[in-house]
Amino acid sequence: MANNELEKVLASIRKQYGEEVIRKASMSPQVKRIPTGSLVMDWLTGGGFPIGRWVHGYGGYASAKTLTAWHAIKEAQKMGISCAYYNIENQFDPVWAAARGIDLDKLQIIEVTRIEDVGTIMESLLSVVDFHVVDSIGAAVSADELAGDIGDWMPGIAARAWGKALRRANDRFDNTRNTIFLINHAKDLFGKMGGEEPGGPKLINFYSSLNLHFRRSSWLFYDKSGILSTDGLKTDSLTGDTEPDGMEFVVRVAKSRVGEPLRVARFRMDFKSGEFDNLWVLAKAADYFQIADKKGSWYTLPDGSKVQGENGLREAIQENDKFRDSIIKRVMEDT
Repeated sequence: MANNELEKVLASIRKQYGEEVIRKASMSPQVKRIPTGSLVMDWLTGGGFPIGRWVHGYGGYASAKTLTAWHAIKEAQKMGISCAYYNIENQFDPVWAAARGIDLDKLQIIEVTRIEDVGTIMESLLSVVDFHVVDSIGAAVSADELAGDIGDWMPGIAARAWGKALRRANDRFDNTRNTIFLINHAKDLFGKMGGEEPGGPKLINFYSSLNLHFRRSSWLFYDKSGILSTDGLKTDSLTGDTEPDGMEFVVRVAKSRVGEPLRVARFRMDFKSGEFDNLWVLAKAADYFQIADKKGSWYTLPDGSKVQGENGLREAIQENDKFRDSIIKRVMEDT
């Protein structure tokens, strides 16, 4: 009798609000992913950016937030997912983006700076565009702030405007196909415990199923083998240039509802190619998961062959597809 009463109530709810408004938990769809273009980032996030969820990435300047977004856009386009980029900071470079593999003809660029405009346009686009990148939260300004004088003190006005815009967008959000990646700045906690926390409204942290904290770790230079190195180099060993050839950065999962939380990983970016140094990642993974047995400076590969040093391991990964695929498979099994 209780089950019959329940079904009657459920039928009434579905009739009034729609069939999709209530379901059994066992009928919830599995979370699909948009790869990030980085093996370690995919490991960190549980397989990539979750489709049907909000993602929040925050950190200081030059900490690879936008680079990560662009690689995700490239991977999304490969999957046939429509993408929009909110160019609030007015720093989108079509030449650089195209060099990263983005199809410019299939990417919508939104050129607005007011928070209210971002929210209104997003509301309209959510029904026709699936992957949205907002770059960045901290660069947008509210209409009320623009209407006042520069000297006016308006505490929390941008946070309130963003809160309203995101709540309205969430009402139009389709959790079967939409993904929103909010890029945000970080503010230092000098007067408290130290460290960093995201700026903007606290609401972002609650809406996001995945919160990523980006931090630049160190600048990198090429060693004599032409490989990025952190061995105290201050110049490019091949050219003598003092400008860095790449950087290493750290990403921490501050929150995750779609994977293992509090994971931390290091990445490297090569400025020359504008790509993640995935060979370095694969070499570290082969050692970490003991796919290659290390004794001293020598590595024994699964087929019994031996190579010396990390450079030799990188070459083996690059030349041996089977070995490379076995490393990728082992890493993804750990997501």
